[in-house]
Amino acid sequence: ATADISIGFYTFNHTDCWWSPLHPCFDGLNGELAHAFLPPRGEIHFDNHEFWILGKSRFSWKQGVWLNDLVQVAAHEIGHALGLWHSRDPEALMHPNATYTGQRNIAQDDVWGIQRLYGCSDKKRVCDPWA
Repeated sequence: ATADISIGFYTFNHTDCWWSPLHPCFDGLNGELAHAFLPPRGEIHFDNHEFWILGKSRFSWKQGVWLNDLVQVAAHEIGHALGLWHSRDPEALMHPNATYTGQRNIAQDDVWGIQRLYGCSDKKRVCDPWA
């Protein structure tokens, strides 16, 4: 069986980054941290040249400033892999700048986006009309 979402760490020019405006080639430190492919492809690529942290642990053997929270960036990219686009809500995990603000909570706008794509978890309840 294959996974619905695959996750990996990649270097500069991988896959089809030269031809894809949505998935540019990685650029080394800072800049493009990660990108994801919408369903059905469901791939998440992290820039292997970044300095990642996982809680209080460094997720790299490299020396340098450690600013990129792996869990936070992964949560944002998983949203893309599930089919979510960027949100205009500054509190949303799917806001384009969420990776720079450290936003780690799922906002109501994120919930509505998933409900719009996949429906509500409670089959007895009708989704909110704006979802």
